[in-house]
Amino acid sequence: MCNAIWWDVPEDIDQDWHAPGCGIHQALVAVGLATNERKRSPEEPSGPYTPNAPNPDTRAPARVHRDTVLEGFFAQMARLQWETPPEGVSQEAWVKSVRGMLDKLLDFNPPARGPYSK
Repeated sequence: MCNAIWWDVPEDIDQDWHAPGCGIHQALVAVGLATNERKRSPEEPSGPYTPNAPNPDTRAPARVHRDTVLEGFFAQMARLQWETPPEGVSQEAWVKSVRGMLDKLLDFNPPARGPYSK
């Protein structure tokens, strides 16, 4: 997600006023709700919020790769709740189990596992 704002910029609301690489804009273009047209250079900030100058990514390439893989994995897991459940499992139980698994994966405060787990 970008930190860009759409007021006080020369681009129309359906054009690219987003920060470079913004996933929201890419999604809007993919479904036909926006265009990739930009009337100014991506380096030119537009106001005090500097929408075209997001915080630099300080992650190492290995962490970028890891985050990209995990992002795809979590998206795939989230889509499972709308899939047809396996035979013998109700839709309600299937959705509850998928959401429960996502909750467990996103739990940032797991219980301590012992003195050697740190």
